[in-house]
Amino acid sequence: LDFIGVVHHGLPKECFIDHVLQPQDHFLWLGRMISIKGVHLAIEAAKKAGVNLILAGIVDQSLETSYEYFRNVVEPLLDGKQIKFIGPVNATQKFELYSKAKALLNPILWEEPFGMVMIEAMAAGCPSISFNRGSVPEIVKHQVNGFVVSDVDEMVECMKKIDSLDRSAVRNFAKDHFSVEAQVD
Repeated sequence: LDFIGVVHHGLPKECFIDHVLQPQDHFLWLGRMISIKGVHLAIEAAKKAGVNLILAGIVDQSLETSYEYFRNVVEPLLDGKQIKFIGPVNATQKFELYSKAKALLNPILWEEPFGMVMIEAMAAGCPSISFNRGSVPEIVKHQVNGFVVSDVDEMVECMKKIDSLDRSAVRNFAKDHFSVEAQVD
């Protein structure tokens, strides 16, 4: 078989909502509450940077490792002020969170084949600060629609520079590269 190219996931046009050009004063982590998604590292970065962080997602109580990770690692780090966990969110809430966050923190600890959370965030104009693992370099163009980092310290440094990114350009990049229309062209 000859390799022709890669077809990424595409977001429907409804996902490209009006975005907030002046986000609120917090960062966001969103996903499944499991260790390989690195929520504990997002919390560490937020604490080091002295910024607020909202955590949203599912703690799968039927998966013992997920529940134990949340109870033993994440929950003790929550203070309800700087670090808040709001639980699962629906699609409307998710895109509202993206549009209001300064950036998505994505400190993944595995070779994730494709990170929907990154393209969803970008569709709302929200840049991503992601660890250089798996598909991240294919999705996040460093200093264009987010930052690609190696560790928590680099994440903290990029959090300080997040306002240098143009949120309209972030959204347009997502539309040009990760919309359904872009994938079928």
